[in-house]
Parts: sequence; C-alpha cells; structure tokens
Amino acid sequence: MITSDNVVFVCEVGQRSAVAAEMAAALGMQHVFNLEGGMQAWRTAGLPVET
Repeated sequence: MITSDNVVFVCEVGQRSAVAAEMAAALGMQHVFNLEGGMQAWRTAGLPVET
C-alpha cells in the first residue's frame, strides 16, 4: 500500500538508505527522504540518539 506519509530511510553512512529511498520513489512513494550522511552525521552533529 502506498500512502502519503513521510518516510525517512536511515543507515550508518547514508549510502544504502539512499538506494532504498530511490527504490521506494521508483515504486511510487512520493514523500521519501534519505538522512544524508546517515547516523554518523547525526551523531557528529550532536543530535540525540537512543540506544
């Protein structure tokens, strides 16, 4: 089912999630995003992480 919800793909450095986001967009999903730089960039920016 394709919905109008936002979907964010995330991996460690952003490469695999970028591929997944492109695939989802190719399948018709419209609100698809990739976390550029992945979790490495997120942690480097000092943003919160739950473990």
